[in-house]
Amino acid sequence: MSLDKSKPAQTRDGRSVVIYTWDAPGQQPIHGRVDGVVAPFAWFADGRYYGGSNVCGMDLLNAPETVERWGIINASPTLFGYNTEDEARKAAGRMGNRSVIKCTFTDGKQTAVELVQP
Repeated sequence: MSLDKSKPAQTRDGRSVVIYTWDAPGQQPIHGRVDGVVAPFAWFADGRYYGGSNVCGMDLLNAPETVERWGIINASPTLFGYNTEDEARKAAGRMGNRSVIKCTFTDGKQTAVELVQP
């Protein structure tokens, strides 16, 4: 199991986590709070809640990274990609007869496509 300290963390069962420290003394150096739970938690350096090879819903994982990209498309079909909705809308206005779409990617995989402006 690998945990990147520079990225947001969550529990294996999907709850958000606030990390207080990554380097507390002792066997479980990661301390933090789990959404919906009052008591603080401690984890091993690799994010495991229990020792050994046990898998638990309270294990820490990096939260999935979600990225939105925008595009304009016409009936040809010709597709142009943009980093922001504003860029896509402006380009659609300049080129005319284009639809604006939003593409969502989670951990590098496309998870949704939405027609924003027909």
